[in-house]
Amino acid sequence: MATTVGPTEPVAFAREIFARLGAYEGKRDAWYRLFHDSDPAACARPDAREAWRGR
Repeated sequence: MATTVGPTEPVAFAREIFARLGAYEGKRDAWYRLFHDSDPAACARPDAREAWRGR
């Protein structure tokens, strides 16, 4: 399946690229909620804060 980026979902596209690269394991959901849904609570959860710190 070929994937191309369009102007309508750049954050969703980035999330898929991160998944394919194995980047941000355990952090992708919080990252997506923060940037796609504009949900600051995504990083306010204690487990998310620890994940962002790399622990």
